[in-house]
Amino acid sequence: AILKRSNWVDPVERRNAYTAQGWSKFDDTLDPYGPEQIAQERARYGQARV
Repeated sequence: AILKRSNWVDPVERRNAYTAQGWSKFDDTLDPYGPEQIAQERARYGQARV
């Protein structure tokens, strides 16, 4: 019951969204996201599920 009220992430849905944007795998050679990129990701995926 508690998990149904949480803002969980559907891993398949998220992977599909990343793949549609050109993502193929994690790249540990890239720089971490800066504040602007973090804000963009939160705006894109931060909506609560109903």
